[in-house]
Amino acid sequence: MALFASHIRFAIDLIERNHYIPKDKSQYFSGTTYPDSRWLSNIERKLTHVGSIPESIQASNDFKQGWLIHCRYDQIQNELHKMRSFQRDFVPEDKWIYYSALKAVQDMSDVKYITDINLK
Repeated sequence: MALFASHIRFAIDLIERNHYIPKDKSQYFSGTTYPDSRWLSNIERKLTHVGSIPESIQASNDFKQGWLIHCRYDQIQNELHKMRSFQRDFVPEDKWIYYSALKAVQDMSDVKYITDINLK
């Protein structure tokens, strides 16, 4: 659903709110972006994205935790897009143009946020 920077921003937000504190941030952020590497590698989505993630699940390392966070954020965005305020009377082709533009604007904002903070 979201683009790379938006996934990273969500992962940063979880750190800032003390919901998850990774031991290895590079592994954590790699896991956060890994599922969408399928666009470059031609790996099937069902192999990189978890269908339903229980709230209580704990990953065994920072990479896997980042991976689960990526999938959870996709679920959140999917739920948001189903909300009435996102629903429009578009023909199917126009709907994806609208969502793609929305994701691009969100991602640009998230890139700015990421470049303005120190990830160390």
